[in-house]
Amino acid sequence: MTCALWLRGDLRLSDHAGFALMSEQTKPWVAFFNLDPSLADALTPHKRAYLMSALADLDERLSAGLSLLSVDPVTTLPGLLATHGIDTVYTHGSVGPGMRRRLNRAAKAFRNQGITLEALDTAYAVPPGTLRVQGPSAANTSTVQGYRVYTPFYRAWRPLALETEPIETPSILAPERLARDFTLGTPDEAGGERVAHADLERFLRERRARYRSDRDFPDRAATSALSTHLHFGTLHPRTVIASLGPDDEKFLAELAWREFYADVLHHHPTATTTELDPRFRSMQWRQDGDEPELLAAWKQGRTGYPLVDAGMRELRATHLMHNRVRMVTASFLIKDLHFDWRIGAQYFEEQLLDGDLASNRMNWQWVAGTGTDAAPYFRVFNPILQSKKFDPDGNYIRRWVPELAGLSADAIHAPFEHLDPTSIGYVTPIVDHRIERQITLARYEAAKRSD
Repeated sequence: MTCALWLRGDLRLSDHAGFALMSEQTKPWVAFFNLDPSLADALTPHKRAYLMSALADLDERLSAGLSLLSVDPVTTLPGLLATHGIDTVYTHGSVGPGMRRRLNRAAKAFRNQGITLEALDTAYAVPPGTLRVQGPSAANTSTVQGYRVYTPFYRAWRPLALETEPIETPSILAPERLARDFTLGTPDEAGGERVAHADLERFLRERRARYRSDRDFPDRAATSALSTHLHFGTLHPRTVIASLGPDDEKFLAELAWREFYADVLHHHPTATTTELDPRFRSMQWRQDGDEPELLAAWKQGRTGYPLVDAGMRELRATHLMHNRVRMVTASFLIKDLHFDWRIGAQYFEEQLLDGDLASNRMNWQWVAGTGTDAAPYFRVFNPILQSKKFDPDGNYIRRWVPELAGLSADAIHAPFEHLDPTSIGYVTPIVDHRIERQITLARYEAAKRSD
């Protein structure tokens, strides 16, 4: 036994560079998942359910040969693998700065045991860092950098993405099994490769034709529903792109946002916690201990703005949220309640099944006006106008805010303008959007002047 495949965020058999390589081995090999004890406590029940179902699905495809470890990846894992004669470990690369640091520490510990750790693939069609902007002095390598604007990135990314093809992998493999530090049930509808491919087929069959026209309306089943599968790696974007046709340009462009933000984070790893736009690093935001009743109202969906409340209640109930509503709820926290965007980003990551670090953090920076856009700081989503435009009949609101189910389409977007909301079990607005918008714009202008 000489090599092993360390599965981390690539929990599938098909279109998998690691399994394709393992299938060519002439000696016994190992495939393992390690549930890092230091990270296990942060695994919320909904994420654990998806993870365990995905692992069970993969284990079944590997003829019950998946090794399940739960050891420290630096102090214990290298020695454990060395005792089994393993000298090479393959895994996929990561873009998150924290994971990159952990992998670097593990690689050093592996080397001390005579083991090489090698990254084979990434979770993206075009690996982050591949595309570079050529500056005025192309001969000077210091002028070569990553893209900061989406549109030119997309133009450069698109031909490369369309050229990628899924990696052929045997449908059944049988690795040697080292250990089982924790047990699995049977695959179920919580998640996994089987569910991922079923959702992809459903999107292509039932939703793709309506994607461009309906994707922004949260009451319509028009999104791909693939984000969780892409996040856990039970589906690779290569597979998705290969299934698309010339009429799917809008969906391809949306896939590219995920790749764009991963590329941005690759080049700017501090962007998970630091504003990309230095003009706004001095902004003073409300923190966790400031106005706790306002933060709690936002989390619980009790702000008095129905679209915001519907989104936050959907999040707590399903651990997902429609993308349009994510922007509205994020804008409300930052620009109506003046809370630090990092607080919202962290809460979303705790709650969301598809809480991809790069996409989540960069989207929160986009809403905060501190990220990759040239001048979006003055964009303040009006929760009432957004509600009227994207949930015109109020069906999304009625589903998640049942107190308002009896209101007309005219009244449901701003009930406080038509009646006393408390009379029907709802709440009055916790802030006045018009006033808070002006406060927000003044704060951003002041930050620009002080830069």
